Amino acid sequence: TYYAKWNINTYTVTFKNGSETAKTQTVNYGTAATAPSLTKAGYTLSWDKAFNNVTSNLTVNAVWTANTNTAYKVQHYKQNTSLNGYDLADTENKTGTTDTTVTASKKTYTGFTENTSYSGRVASGTVAGDGSLVLKLYYTRNSYKITYKIGGEYFTNESYAVKEYKYKEPITAEKE
Repeated sequence: TYYAKWNINTYTVTFKNGSETAKTQTVNYGTAATAPSLTKAGYTLSWDKAFNNVTSNLTVNAVWTANTNTAYKVQHYKQNTSLNGYDLADTENKTGTTDTTVTASKKTYTGFTENTSYSGRVASGTVAGDGSLVLKLYYTRNSYKITYKIGGEYFTNESYAVKEYKYKEPITAEKE
């Protein structure tokens, strides 16, 4: 009596992530390989070819697609009434495409003008996959000049005094 005996063919499936080998697996003919679990913040993973019915040695490459809904923030700071710094006024939660450049849009605040030369200003940046990008815009209080007319029995000619005030700063007349 004779019996047929055969060995099933096996093949090597290599999973690549860029230039690095993420996983190598040996599978039987016609079976599926199991992909490694890979993550990259702000990206969605797919593979460049199917590996569910392996019939030869195979190299499968990771394909990373940038997410279009990656979070970032825009913070708006207004100059405080002490005129010695800025306080957070608003935060906008935004989304953008990972690794693309975004630019903050200034807001309109009554009595304030955007300070484009402030050292802490971050008007644009690259959307980080982990959502850590924070853009920052700063707004300085507008200045207004008031001219005081000085007159009375002790003045032979009319005189004027000019004082500058910041938006919402209390206006006080000075006495001498």
